[in-house]
Amino acid sequence: MTAINVFVRPDRAFLMTDGAFYLPDGHIVGFGNKAMPIPNLNAAIAVRGLQKVVAEFAFDFSIRYRNFDDLAARLQDDLSEWQDLRARDAGYTAWSDVDLYVVGWSDDEQRMKALNFMTRAGGTDYAVGEVEEIGEFTVGPYPSDEEWFVNLRSLGASLEGDDAVRRFDPIRHGIPIMEAQRRMMVDPAEMGSAFTGTTPISLVGGHITLTEVSKDGVSQRVVYRWADEPGVPIKPAAFVAPSRIRPTPPSNLSRQQRRAWERQHGRLAA
Repeated sequence: MTAINVFVRPDRAFLMTDGAFYLPDGHIVGFGNKAMPIPNLNAAIAVRGLQKVVAEFAFDFSIRYRNFDDLAARLQDDLSEWQDLRARDAGYTAWSDVDLYVVGWSDDEQRMKALNFMTRAGGTDYAVGEVEEIGEFTVGPYPSDEEWFVNLRSLGASLEGDDAVRRFDPIRHGIPIMEAQRRMMVDPAEMGSAFTGTTPISLVGGHITLTEVSKDGVSQRVVYRWADEPGVPIKPAAFVAPSRIRPTPPSNLSRQQRRAWERQHGRLAA
């Protein structure tokens, strides 16, 4: 399962993805880029599922649309057409697994926008889902309550509060969130017939690619690497709580101020 996290501010957006590709049993086969910039549209895309369509979508979008607003207006109909023409070709039998994210700058609205499209499958029939706008952020897979409200909170990275996304920092918040996603062990039986084996596996690894989109353009870089290797499963490290550093009181406190400080921070040794 590809980790795709989108954080949208009015002036810029951050798209963070992992870089591991693996076999159905969870063994890594290699590393690569799961997000593609589309510079002429001031946009970027990422896909969870059928990864080989990422480059195709990026190329197709770059020549099909005049700007991001044109893309947003026509994307629903064009994806329906794409499915009709190609989904049942031999190379696209897994169309039902595509979960598409598109981030870009809207000239019409003078703000960043992020869109999500997920196919829906019912029996042997494939149905096109609705293109939906993402609010301030989406994180997927979403960390467990323990990870989000205990582990990430202890690191100051759980994005709580009304202004959390405005304060979002890809290094301070984004990397710990993806570490939490990496620690989520998945039961292959819950991932569908494409996955084999019975041992829980981690599906977030390789490296973290940060794609940043704004009115001024698109940039992309790797901001973190794990020590994963091809041929073996991902082995996430256990969470380590931050050590509590005892604060040191100012040296010029009066006796009364010292007692007040000790009530707040704990009694000092004599």
